[in-house]
Amino acid sequence: MCASAEERNQLYNSILGEFTSYFAPEAKLIYMRNKPRFIEKNGRRQLGLPDSGDSRFPDLILYEPGRKRLFLIETRRKYGSISKQRYFELERIFCKCKVNKVYLTVFTDFDAYKKSSHNISWGTHVWIASTPSHMIHYDGEKNLEPR
Repeated sequence: MCASAEERNQLYNSILGEFTSYFAPEAKLIYMRNKPRFIEKNGRRQLGLPDSGDSRFPDLILYEPGRKRLFLIETRRKYGSISKQRYFELERIFCKCKVNKVYLTVFTDFDAYKKSSHNISWGTHVWIASTPSHMIHYDGEKNLEPR
């Protein structure tokens, strides 16, 4: 888990900078755990999102309007990686969401990933900040498309 506020902020900056530039260039930050409410209020109801931040929300939520994707991102601060139990909890919280949900656990490096890899749920993704141009997909056939 993130050891300090400085490390957490550095990881958040990596997500908002490097992750988005590689995988979601149009994504906008709409929720951050540090802030008690949604940052982006416009369109929240159109997306089918709950009205206010919940203590069970993931660390970050990004929305990419062009692809209609909502990224639910855990940095292992409070809940650890997105386990099967956490996956179903997030499904319940965001059950009225009207866009595609992308479940993402973020690790600082591969060693941190290896410690939690056995807990990661199918149907989710992993991004490791130290190798920003790659992702690990736990979603089977969705990524078996021709390149």
